[in-house]
Amino acid sequence: METTNYNSQQMPAEDITARTAVIIGVISLIAWIIPIIGIPLSLFSLIVGIISLNSSRRRDMARASITLGVIGLFLSIIYIIFIIYIISTGFFFDFTDLPFE
Repeated sequence: METTNYNSQQMPAEDITARTAVIIGVISLIAWIIPIIGIPLSLFSLIVGIISLNSSRRRDMARASITLGVIGLFLSIIYIIFIIYIISTGFFFDFTDLPFE
């Protein structure tokens, strides 16, 4: 029986952390709509990006994950401020000015 020997190279752990941080950063750009999910993902991407920036050969991926984390965190915070504004002004729940009364 013939066995196939694939010459696969394993990635160093630092490169895996940088790649994971980028993937989580991209997911956080989608998850900012639900801030309870978006903020932790953005913070995770930001923290792991900073860690992998100091210890990785893939500094470009680390910088990308930091950027994605900051953007995701910014969008989540802006969304929370917007929702608080909408609720506090009563804009969304004011039904007294309806024309069919």
